Amino acid sequence: DGRWSLSIVTTRGACSTYNFPVDIANGQVSFPGLVKARGHVSPNGGVSVYVAAGDKSAQGSGHLTVGSGSGRWSGHSGTDRCSGTWTVQRT
Repeated sequence: DGRWSLSIVTTRGACSTYNFPVDIANGQVSFPGLVKARGHVSPNGGVSVYVAAGDKSAQGSGHLTVGSGSGRWSGHSGTDRCSGTWTVQRT
């Protein structure tokens, strides 16, 4: 639980790189300022998320430990298909 700093890197496609805060409480992931976002962390640290803003959306999965995590994501920005990696650090 707590505040985390998320970094999203695009490795395929023309989507932007993003850095923003993420909150985790009782296994639920929330993204301050994003209305269309949901996510879940399982007891073993598996994580899955979905976010959308305007004509952009992405879904991702990966694994969290006590202070960090990483995984992969895929999505689109308008008609561009994109994918990449994400990392997160507890702040």
